[in-house]
Amino acid sequence: MSKNERTLGVSDIEEKKKELEVDLTKLQDQLQQLEKVKIQTQANANAIMGAIQQCDVFLKMVSSPDSRIPDKSEQDQLSAVKTVLGG
Repeated sequence: MSKNERTLGVSDIEEKKKELEVDLTKLQDQLQQLEKVKIQTQANANAIMGAIQQCDVFLKMVSSPDSRIPDKSEQDQLSAVKTVLGG
C-alpha cells in the first residue's frame, strides 16, 4: 500500500451512515411538509371549483325567464350534489 492510500475502517462507515441517516430524516420531513401543502392546495382548488359551479348556477338562473335565487332547501340540494360530484 502506498503512502496516499487509506484503508476504509468500520468507524468511517459508521460515520457515513450517521450522515446519511440525518440526510434521510431531513428529506422525510420535507416530504411531510410537501404533502401538507399538496392537501391544502387541493382543498383550495376544490373550493374554487365549487365557487365556479355556483357561478354557473347563478348565471343559468339569471338567464332563465323565471330567474330567482334558490331557497334554503334548493341550496342544500345543490350542496349535496356538489359533494357527491367531488366539488
